[in-house]
Amino acid sequence: MIPQENNELGSSSQASSSSQQSNSNTIVGESGTLRASLSSSNLLSMLQPSQRFETLEDIVNRKKQELKTKFEEIDLDKDGFITQEDLKRYLSKFGFSRCPIICHGGRMTFVEFTQWMTSDKPNILQKSFTGQLAIPNFQDFCKDLSKMFALVHQNDKGILPDYIPELANADPSLFGLSLCSVDGQVAHFGNGTKKVFTLQHCVLPILYCLAREQGADLHQFIGREPSGLKFNAFSLNEEKKPHNPFVSTGGLVCASQIQPKNSSSKRFTNIYQFIQKMAGCPTTLDSNEDSSQISYSQCTYLSEKEHNDRNRALVYFMRSNGVKGITQDDGCDINDVLDFYVQTNSISCTTRELSIIASTLANSGICPITGERCINDIHTVRDCLSLLYSCGMYDYSGTWAFTVGLPAKSGVSGCLMIIVPNVCGMAIYSPLVDKKGHSVRAVEICQMMSRKYNLSIFGGLMSGKLYNRKHNVFQ
Repeated sequence: MIPQENNELGSSSQASSSSQQSNSNTIVGESGTLRASLSSSNLLSMLQPSQRFETLEDIVNRKKQELKTKFEEIDLDKDGFITQEDLKRYLSKFGFSRCPIICHGGRMTFVEFTQWMTSDKPNILQKSFTGQLAIPNFQDFCKDLSKMFALVHQNDKGILPDYIPELANADPSLFGLSLCSVDGQVAHFGNGTKKVFTLQHCVLPILYCLAREQGADLHQFIGREPSGLKFNAFSLNEEKKPHNPFVSTGGLVCASQIQPKNSSSKRFTNIYQFIQKMAGCPTTLDSNEDSSQISYSQCTYLSEKEHNDRNRALVYFMRSNGVKGITQDDGCDINDVLDFYVQTNSISCTTRELSIIASTLANSGICPITGERCINDIHTVRDCLSLLYSCGMYDYSGTWAFTVGLPAKSGVSGCLMIIVPNVCGMAIYSPLVDKKGHSVRAVEICQMMSRKYNLSIFGGLMSGKLYNRKHNVFQ
């Protein structure tokens, strides 16, 4: 879950108090009934004075009363039932735009509510009550983030990229941020969250995952190191491989490994539907769903294709150096690879969809909106996030790791996706970019959030807390 604001370390007495609070004297058994926890020989010292002489019956009755109080809080009509609207209203406070829990017959009794709350299978109703959601204090968190967002929006530095003419037409005042937690909590900020933009190089992690899913041994063709150079540099590592999958040379090789024997239309449909799946959208090209903003910019495609000389030169540069996957012996058609690569860069979405894609990566490859596993091999997700941390921001990757400390990927259209593993994914759009091709506002707000919430993957060292990867809690 998102840690609280990073303050100075407390006294030893505060740490002791925190330790006492973190140990509960009751647990929910496998059968769903409450029983006393006898896991500690110092049970009495762990309990508050008022609890030290509670019987099992006292504990059960107290828990029943807590459930009754929560039931009455959700039951606004006070008629003894929770309706679907009651649930939707309650869960909206925690950032849920839709209610995945269904009230059979349109309403839920106290007995049914208790069954949900004591279920062996964790659910969002249970998590919201016990404070186990990825972002438990969601409303307070959003208020803080809104203040930071307003402050960063005043920054008008940066330029519109003109080497892709279509991108130079963007509105520089647009700024949007969307967040999706691994539990499906969502929030949106700014005037740019509904603006459709092209993914550009934000598509490269998706290409990488899809190629790996289809069995391609990518690191036979591509390295794992940051290049320290511009994203479109004519450079290979000592083994005559692209430095990593997230620079132009690496992205082109990834593109060459997506269903290489299929037609261009089938290959494009393949990546398009994979993106739809990761974003929790209907997986059809002609979907009429209002919620689906995954689309394709023909204008950007034509604009990039007309100014694609450097990418073409990069492919010939790799072929002349014998890069595997690109040579004639590999059956690589250069024109097909270039065309497919530009097509993937021209796939469009909003920050809303991109944040869900980022959250799918944060959630071990499972889409938090649909609950569907999109990436079957967990090693693919792990490797992708490792590379995004070390290489995702081109020749700014070292500074990014130092100041933000999270896996991320940017696109020259002004988009940026950030992954907080096991917590959430975020997507930011602001078309004003710096000389390295990163959105100026996006970088600034990420640095602010990382400082305030100690989001770096090494943040546990700063707070003196150990990060429990299995349960995703700071304890």
